[in-house]
Amino acid sequence: MRRWLETEATGKRMCGFIVAFALGGFVYATLVVMFFHSLEVWLPLVVSESEFEQTPVILLAIGIIFSVVFEEVLFRLVPLAAAVKMECSFPKLMAVIAVSSVIFGYLHGILPELQRGEAPDFLLATLFIFIQGVFGFLLSLVFLKCGGYAGKFKKAFLASTATHILYNSIPSLFFLLL
Repeated sequence: MRRWLETEATGKRMCGFIVAFALGGFVYATLVVMFFHSLEVWLPLVVSESEFEQTPVILLAIGIIFSVVFEEVLFRLVPLAAAVKMECSFPKLMAVIAVSSVIFGYLHGILPELQRGEAPDFLLATLFIFIQGVFGFLLSLVFLKCGGYAGKFKKAFLASTATHILYNSIPSLFFLLL
């Protein structure tokens, strides 16, 4: 994987990575949620259907963009740029990605309930590591492949942010089209 990351994605290849990783992440997440549902494990929704229907589209878009930028700075830009600048070994870089992705996934499991004033189910929140945590890992790969591994952090940040926005927008587009 290290050699793969060393070849920076540019132009159409970078756009292809953004689309492929967003769609691939969405398909993966959908399959995992379906698997959990087959086991009768119901994960808390980030946004309820009624909240979604009552929120103007422009506010949804602003919310998606704001939260994505915040998450990308916190979970990709800061840890990965620091690891690359410190010239961490490849195994240490992978450990940074793993820790960041696990935290990213776990927080996605508890924050929606906390925002609604509900007591979070900490055990249930660990399941989000298998959904959002894996997607966090994919976003880290996009960040590194699209310039982050070469120290081009602005480009890498834009690529992972675009991927994340596209991923978060897919369910919204489905709701709007239905």
